[in-house]
Order: sequence, then structure tokens, then C-alpha cells
Amino acid sequence: FTITSRAPRANAVYYFRLYDVVQDIPVTTNTSESYPSLVIEGSKLIFNVSGLSSGTVIDGETLDVSSSPGSIAFGSLPFDTEYVAGYRLSISTNATEGYQVFMYADQLLQNEYGTTIAGVSGTNASPTNWAAGCSFSATGCFGYHAEDDSLSGLNPSRFLGNDTYAAMSTQADEVMYSSIPQDDTHDIVYKLQVTQNQPAGLYTAAVNFLAIPVY
Repeated sequence: FTITSRAPRANAVYYFRLYDVVQDIPVTTNTSESYPSLVIEGSKLIFNVSGLSSGTVIDGETLDVSSSPGSIAFGSLPFDTEYVAGYRLSISTNATEGYQVFMYADQLLQNEYGTTIAGVSGTNASPTNWAAGCSFSATGCFGYHAEDDSLSGLNPSRFLGNDTYAAMSTQADEVMYSSIPQDDTHDIVYKLQVTQNQPAGLYTAAVNFLAIPVY
């Protein structure tokens, strides 16, 4: 007999026995014998965050700033100029019902005096294009675009358009999703823009990712 798996449950034990279709009963084992069985491999989740080089193109945006797995340094920003950076997220899992990856920040971009750079008006549930989301009256804007075009929820294709941005949140927002076990790679774009009315300072925020397999 040849056995091929089709997304079995991780860590599950499967038992096999012959069945007598004529008498409509299972075939019993002889004394000291047992039914064959097998054990599926254990649960697996590998999640990676990679930096991206300036010049990389993601969904129509060319990155201005290089990133490392642990940080993005936008540097000194000229006024009224859009600056773009990004991360690459990779996941490998055998979770039977796929996975979700969430992203959240510990705070808005904030300087040492407590001044913040506002987020765009779009949200993860309803992203907006950059021009609409970054008001002309705003002193600065910060937002992100998820490259995964098929998320979960009521509007799974909410980031399908290239120019779709959401404000960074301190609540966990979904940025990657799959309903089946697989190896996936998707990018996140971060865009930042300030005007001459944005107070000077060193603005920082910590971005966190949460990968959840679903078994």
C-alpha cells in the first residue's frame, strides 16, 4: 500500500484496518498482532522578517530607504517628500487551517518631546489612497501597505490596489493570511511624509509582528 498525505492534522495518529465488505464487518487481527498505524509530523511554524534594499519595487512603490531585519532608519526627511521603506515577511507552516500574521506598534511615531506624526486616515479594515489619506492640513503622515492581496474578514482584497494605505495601530492588524498550510512570502511598505510645520526631533516607534498558526 502507498500512503500520500493531503494536509493531515499535525501530531495526529491514524489507524488502519481491513474491512470485509461481503460480511460488512472489520477484519479482526490474530493473537499478538495489532492494526497498523502512523503518526503525522509535529506542528511547524517558521517566521522570518527580512530587510529590503533601496530601489526595490513593491506594488508600484520604489523603496527610498534600505531596512535591516531589526530596524528602518528613514534619516533626515526633506519637507513634502514621500519616503518609502519596507520589510519582507516569510512564513512556513504545516498548520492544517493555515495562519495569520498580525502587526502592531507600541506607539505612534513620537519624538523625545512627546510630539507624534499622525497616521493616514485609512485603516486596516478600510485603507485609502495616499493622497486622500494624508490630508493637506496634516503636518505629517505615516502609513503602511500590505502586499498580501487576499486577507481574511469581510473585505479580504482591501489591499489589492497598489495605492492603499492604513495607519499604523497599537492594536494587532492582519497583514498576511492563508486558509491552508503553505510557504508564503509577502512584503510590507511603510510610507512617511512631513511638512515644514512638523516639529523637529527624532521620531521612533517599535513595530511588532505576531504569527499565529491555526490547527
